[in-house]
Formats: sequence, structure tokens, C-alpha cells
Amino acid sequence: MNKVKITLVTAWLSLLLVSSCKKDTSTTSITTPPVDPNVCVSGSAANNGDIIPGQYIVAYNTGEVTRKAGLISVLNISARVLERNTISQAKIKDVFAGEPGGFIVRLNSSELAKLKSDPAIKAIEPDRIVSLGGCFKIAEPRLIPWNINRVGYGDGRGKTAWIIDSGIDLDHPDLNVDGARSKSFISGITTAEDDNGHGTHVAGIIGALNNNYGVLGVASGANLVALKVMGSNGEGTLSAIIQALAYVNSSASAGDVVNMSFGLDGISATLNEQIINTGNRGIYFSIAAGNDA
Repeated sequence: MNKVKITLVTAWLSLLLVSSCKKDTSTTSITTPPVDPNVCVSGSAANNGDIIPGQYIVAYNTGEVTRKAGLISVLNISARVLERNTISQAKIKDVFAGEPGGFIVRLNSSELAKLKSDPAIKAIEPDRIVSLGGCFKIAEPRLIPWNINRVGYGDGRGKTAWIIDSGIDLDHPDLNVDGARSKSFISGITTAEDDNGHGTHVAGIIGALNNNYGVLGVASGANLVALKVMGSNGEGTLSAIIQALAYVNSSASAGDVVNMSFGLDGISATLNEQIINTGNRGIYFSIAAGNDA
């Protein structure tokens, strides 16, 4: 197979979901750490996860509401359920369709007990506060590059990013590299060690540790799996990328992220299909759009 030239670009990963790189003409300082000493992600709340007293999410048993039922239909069904349990339908705050379908309702303890015994109801759970993120204490000194500060950052520990690139410096002191699952897809090269530098650079943007060394990653401390498809000259083959994606498809878990910070002139139907099929397994993709034009 003829070698396909890959144009390297870099992507940012925000909370393990990255945006593609673009040229920035900002004159902002290299380090512009937030003023807030708690370093809370924008939109976060101290009461994230707290129960909303007296408010419940009620889900129906399978079959009680058809998949194509509209909101009015679900509202009518919910009103009848409350009526037979001598609960005012005025207590319904909202409904949701689809499967299983259900409603959000305000209940006192006796009303809650009645609904729990209704044969149409599968589950009742308290409603909760949800926010975009929590507080993340940054190690001092705060080595936060302007681009990381701009897109946001948080604790990536326990998350996994599969980086299809030129490999990663496997023993880098500021990266949490999963050497066991890292792999080379270049013929004749058995290690995922980075001999170009780009893959390590991308890995740092994604997951550099929260310490006083180097910089801070967007998903700090995330597990980084190096999938080497490009050599020291920054070139690789489409077939190597497809092999790497096949490996991801069989090895990654739902919620993992695949980062592809490179460009390919032309369209590959096989590549597109692999990405779609892998995405359908709940695996996220960040694909750089390019930083020229």
C-alpha cells in the first residue's frame, strides 16, 4: 500500500472530549491561572449531586408507555396513575417520553409510598442537583498554559484517552501512560515510544499531571494509551490508523475517548465506518479539523 502523508495538527481535550486546534492570535500570557483559589469548573455547584427534597423521577415499567408515545399521551397516563393513588395530578412537574417514559413529581412521604406499590411503576428516585463539574484543587505553583485555562480543565483520573499519533514518551514523569495497552502499528517497530514528539505533546495537553512539574492537562491524570501510527518523520499510513482503530474497537470501554490529531487528504470509507461503529459503542472521538485555512 502506498504511504499516505499525514499532516499533523494538535487537538485540545476538554473533560476528555477535545476540540480541534486552531490558530490563535491572542497575546494572552502563557500562564493565566484563574483567580478563584478553589479552581471550580465554570457552572459547577458546591451542592452538585444533592437531593432535591420532595421531588422525584418516576419511570414506568416496559410496555406501559410505547416508544413513540407523545408527551400529551404520557401526561394523560401519568394523571390516571396519580388519580388511582388519590394523588393530585397538579403535583406533576413534567413528563418524559420514549422508553421507559415517566414523569417528575412532587410527593410527600405517604404519596411516595403509594406510588412505589403501583404495578405500573418500575422505579422512583429522588431528583438531584447536577452541574458541569466540581472543584479541582490545583497544585502550586499553578502551571496552567493559557490554552488550557481557556478551554477548561479538571480531574481526569479514572478516565482513558487512546491517542492515535506518533506514540508517547512512555516513562515521561508528567504523564500517566498505560504502557500495557500501548501498541505500535508500524511494521518493524515494536514499541509505542515516541520518536517524533508530537504524540507526547498531544498527551500533555490531554492529561499532564496535577503537580508542580511541567504544565496541567485538560483531563489531568487521565490514563493515556499510546497507539503509534506515525514514525520519526511524522508520516504514517492509513492502514496503520485503521489497525489502531480496530484495536480500540476491541479493547476500549464506553466512555473512553479516542484522540486523532492529524489530517488526511481524501476520504476513506473504511475509516469513516470504523469511527461510526466504534462511536456506536459509546466511545467518544476527537478528530482535528486542521489548523490551516
